[in-house]
Amino acid sequence: MTIVDDRFEQYSGAARAGEGIELAPLLDGLGQVERAELTARARRFDAWHEEASGYQNALKTSPELERLGRSAAGVSGVWPSLLPQLRREAGVDREQLTQRLHAELDPAEDANKVGQYYHQMEWGTLPASGVSRVVIEALANILDTDPDELQGAGTAGAAEWERKLRKAQAGRLPKRVFARLVGESKPLSINDEEFSPPKAADWDETDRLFLGG
Repeated sequence: MTIVDDRFEQYSGAARAGEGIELAPLLDGLGQVERAELTARARRFDAWHEEASGYQNALKTSPELERLGRSAAGVSGVWPSLLPQLRREAGVDREQLTQRLHAELDPAEDANKVGQYYHQMEWGTLPASGVSRVVIEALANILDTDPDELQGAGTAGAAEWERKLRKAQAGRLPKRVFARLVGESKPLSINDEEFSPPKAADWDETDRLFLGG
C-alpha cells in the first residue's frame, strides 16, 4: 500500500464512519504528484459518498423507492409496487380487499389466512409462482385490471419490468397495469407481521390456492 493509499483509506474510512476529517492535514509531507492524486481521489469519493448518502436517506422517506427495493429483492415481482396502487385506484383498503377476495374465492376458506397471504403478496415475500390462477383472476376482478398482466407482474424479472415501466412513463407502452405504477406517492399502510406458511403435508385448500400454483 502506498502512502497515498494509506491516507485515502483514512479519509474515506472516517467519512463512512460518519466522523469526517479535513483533507489538508493528510496532504502534508506529500510530493506534488502525490498531493494531486490524493486530492483527485478524495474529490471522487466525496461525490460518490454524497450520492450514496442521499439515496439511503431517500429510501427512508420515499415509498416509491422502498417498494421498488422490495420488488427487486423479493420473489413477487413488482406486486409490492403495483398492488397498493391498484387498491387505491379501486378505492379499497387492504382489509376491505381481503374481505372481498375471501368472498370471491369461497366463504368456506380461512378469511384470516387469505388476508395473511395477500399481505405477503404486497410485501414481496410470497413466491408468485405458487399463487393460483383462481386467486389472480379474483384479484383482477376486484382491482379492475387484466389478469394476465397482473400475473406477469408477479412472475417477470424485475429488470424486465423496470424496462416496461420506463416505456410506460415515456408513453410507448399504453397498457393500464404499467401506467398505474407511475406517480405513486402515498406512504405504505401495511405492517410486516410474521406469517410462516405450513409444510405442504399440512396444507388446506386456502394454502393450496396461494402456494400450490
